[in-house]
Amino acid sequence: MRVLLAGDTHGSHSQIRYLLDTAVDKGVERIIQVGDFGFWPHLEDFHVQVNRAAMKAGIDFYWLDGNHENFDALEAEVDVDANEPQQMLANLWYLPRGSTWEWDGCRFMALGGAFSIDKDDRTRGYSWWHQEIITYEQVDRACERGPVDVLLTHDAPEGTCPIIRPGYKYDEMSRGNRLAVSAVMEAVKPKLLVHGHYHHRYSGERDGVQVEGLDRDGMWEHSWIGIDTDHWREP
Repeated sequence: MRVLLAGDTHGSHSQIRYLLDTAVDKGVERIIQVGDFGFWPHLEDFHVQVNRAAMKAGIDFYWLDGNHENFDALEAEVDVDANEPQQMLANLWYLPRGSTWEWDGCRFMALGGAFSIDKDDRTRGYSWWHQEIITYEQVDRACERGPVDVLLTHDAPEGTCPIIRPGYKYDEMSRGNRLAVSAVMEAVKPKLLVHGHYHHRYSGERDGVQVEGLDRDGMWEHSWIGIDTDHWREP
């Protein structure tokens, strides 16, 4: 089974059309978007329109949360503490933090969340929500659900993304969230970790784990990768 993994979409309809067209062209039946999806139902029914487009394309669309989602609305819509994917609409699924599932013998885990370095310029409850960062409880729950073959996160593990530097997401809160991702990665021992958040396409390695960072909407071929479950599942 082939799966398309996509970086930040930020509520971009043109990016969704591009991803769905790419999935159809590649013969992929499932897309997983790794956070900053654009779930802001207080402003636009983006998720409804994504579902409609996915139904038309015959694609199942899955997403995990980034740091820019309306978490109050999300908590009212689905069980954000569930251990498995949550179906929101016919072809649209939300992946709670620490949730796991298996496709074709390949075991996946989702772990959304990151810190907004621009939070002071945002309005609480309108453009920023305190639930954005990973909690200790979520780390513990995720660690207990391993091992997995593929770990999908919004943030990167510490020490992998090459553009992080003093002055750019080097602050204590950003680093703390990356360390939370690292702790889960070390516990669940994936072969592959794929993340978004930094809007930078790169390939790296951390403690024997292949790490792939994805770019954002508008960056087209740099914003996604395809994987095959046959390659990553436990033999």
